[in-house]
Amino acid sequence: MFAVLLCAMTAPVADSLAARDSFGTESCCFTNPRFTGKCTVTPGEDESCSSILAYLNNQESVGKNYCGNTIIRGGWESVDCE
Repeated sequence: MFAVLLCAMTAPVADSLAARDSFGTESCCFTNPRFTGKCTVTPGEDESCSSILAYLNNQESVGKNYCGNTIIRGGWESVDCE
C-alpha cells in the first residue's frame, strides 16, 4: 500500500520534470545518493517518468537497463534535467 501511495504522490512531479532533447524525445532525470551523477532515461512507448521512478524505487524490480543497469533500488528522486 505504501508503494502505491508513494507512486501516486511522485507521479505528477516526475512527469513535470521531464525535458525534451534536441530530437524532441522526452528524457527523465533521477538522482540517488548511492549513484554517481545524474541518471537520464528516455522512456519507451508504454513508459513515463513516474513509471520509471516507481521501477527504480521498487526493491523487487529486475530486468530493465536504466541508469547503466544499476542494481540500486530505493532512494531515487526525480530532478530537473537541465
